[in-house]
Amino acid sequence: MMTTNQYTPLTSHGLIKISGRDAKKLLQGQLTCQLDDIAEDQFNFAAHCNPQGRVISFFYLLQINNDYYLHLACDMIETAMKALKKYAVFYQTSIANVSDTMKSVGLTIKDEKILSNYFTHYPMQKKSALVNEQIYLAKISNEQYLMLGEEKIIAKKTKKFATDFIESSLAQWHAEEISMKIPRIYPETSEVFLPHEIGLPELGAVNFSKGCYTGQEIIARMEYRGKLKNHLHLVSLTSTIYPKPNMTIHANNKIIGTIVDVEKKSAQEYLALIILNDEYINYDALYLENNHAISLAVLN
Repeated sequence: MMTTNQYTPLTSHGLIKISGRDAKKLLQGQLTCQLDDIAEDQFNFAAHCNPQGRVISFFYLLQINNDYYLHLACDMIETAMKALKKYAVFYQTSIANVSDTMKSVGLTIKDEKILSNYFTHYPMQKKSALVNEQIYLAKISNEQYLMLGEEKIIAKKTKKFATDFIESSLAQWHAEEISMKIPRIYPETSEVFLPHEIGLPELGAVNFSKGCYTGQEIIARMEYRGKLKNHLHLVSLTSTIYPKPNMTIHANNKIIGTIVDVEKKSAQEYLALIILNDEYINYDALYLENNHAISLAVLN
């Protein structure tokens, strides 16, 4: 049976668990989002920034029971934990990498009614979530869902998907996130970007009415006083070399943009999120580092 519903075991991602009496207090003073908006039935995107307002890590922030979970790429877990532990010493809380025992799966659903074959209940609104049969299920967009839980439970559930789903690749899931302008932070881009530069306010990941948090003064200044000349764009990029995150984009012998996130589509075609100076949005003579010519087609 052919189907367009897809599931992707997110083996590239892991989970950090924040628990303890002061878990919420710690995160409220560190993250860009409002912790009061996070509950078992509501998730959000969040960033942890340095005092200069630069994004150290960016992740899905979830709550299960009284514990908080950060869902992010495995290669960023050590960086994210190290940054949070600097402040955790002042609170009654613990920070643990639980990626070995908890797993996640991305779902792409063309008809959400199919979920009723596998769950007695499922979230209906974007950023809503629920725990069903010991599985946490969150709705990211009209078609994308995030499922996570204990490894054995997730494995048992995904085995049942064969009737209505096909297994998809990590590259395909990554491309879907890029299409939704959900960027990833990499070790080489940690502490490089401001939240505004990579579109985090548009994702609802920055709350401007909450109290102080690390980097808040700089981020608020960008919101109320700043005039950004560079903005995040979703583009189709043609290049003879692989455009890696943090590569700079050049024109007229100056830097006019940066690669934020990228996924390969074909031999020389890439789906990418880039920061680009507004003046060069339709400029033809663009090139990457080392004078590699590129062409862009803006998709947003």
